[in-house]
Amino acid sequence: MNGPILGASVLSLRRVHAMARWGRALQSRGLAVLAALLLAVPAVGVSAQTAVTNTARVVNPAGLTCSDVAANPTCTRSAAVTTPVVPSGVAAIDFCPVGVPKPVFSLVNGVRISRYVPGAANDAFVPELDFPVAGDLNGLMVDPVRNRLLFLSRAGANTILWAYDAGNGGWYQAAAPFASNDLPRAGMTPAGIGYLIAGNNQTPQVWRVTPDAAPGSFGYTVQNIGNLAYDTPPTNTSSGDIAFDGEGQGWLSAGQDLYSIDFAAGLQAVRQARPLLNGVPSTINWAGVAFADDGRLFVADNSASSRYYAYDPATGALTPAAPTTAAASRDLASCAFPVQATPE
Repeated sequence: MNGPILGASVLSLRRVHAMARWGRALQSRGLAVLAALLLAVPAVGVSAQTAVTNTARVVNPAGLTCSDVAANPTCTRSAAVTTPVVPSGVAAIDFCPVGVPKPVFSLVNGVRISRYVPGAANDAFVPELDFPVAGDLNGLMVDPVRNRLLFLSRAGANTILWAYDAGNGGWYQAAAPFASNDLPRAGMTPAGIGYLIAGNNQTPQVWRVTPDAAPGSFGYTVQNIGNLAYDTPPTNTSSGDIAFDGEGQGWLSAGQDLYSIDFAAGLQAVRQARPLLNGVPSTINWAGVAFADDGRLFVADNSASSRYYAYDPATGALTPAAPTTAAASRDLASCAFPVQATPE
């Protein structure tokens, strides 16, 4: 009886081993099928949630193509027609407020913009306008028609015009880069036409900035319109600024002096005054000028002791105002255009 019983035992062991192998195979195949099913099911916590993006499409300035991508990082399309802009918490800033004093804006490299309300004890940075642009910046302007702030940057021999409009995602390149001399002086008329004047020259280049006429456009066209002539040579040509009064007359600072320019009559700067500080002619080279609503012309210097001064055209005298928070000012601009008498 031992023989048959041993044979049956061996057979039973073989069946047990076979069943074990079959079970392991099923388990392996089952895991593989289960893994495949899991891979086919979306991850509910990630991809099942729908992301919503509000995208505005705006017409590019004339001449802007994707070859400008180094200076215009939003240029990612193959056709030079539209650029997608994704506003993301962009601050809507009123550069031309109504019913309150128009602020004076000051620019330093960075970009860092300060806002000064005439008569206040100090100015303050506007952090919503911080923007990383390399190099020396200048040419600050306010477009009163479109409620935008603009400035110029330099990239090699080229000048780049930037503008801030919350409707276009904040800061954006507003015109194709153009070859020019350094343009430290800039301002806009009440009609929203800008003028740029070069430095470091007794007969500097003058450029006109015109907004694109297409409805809904955010771009501008920049055109060289000739060279400026001074009736009296400036004490310094390296910096300066220009502001416009309510009649469209330009008030240019060059070195220590103030000049007037009637752009409708030509490109002639006529010396008007050297402002008086403490009763004597000032020796400060003015980096920025901008009007206040009350007719005073605010000027600022770009020195270690930088501050605002209020110039009264009726008396020709300067009154020290607030120091600049940035301890510097490369340019000023405002949305005030008072009707101004000719300075004495």
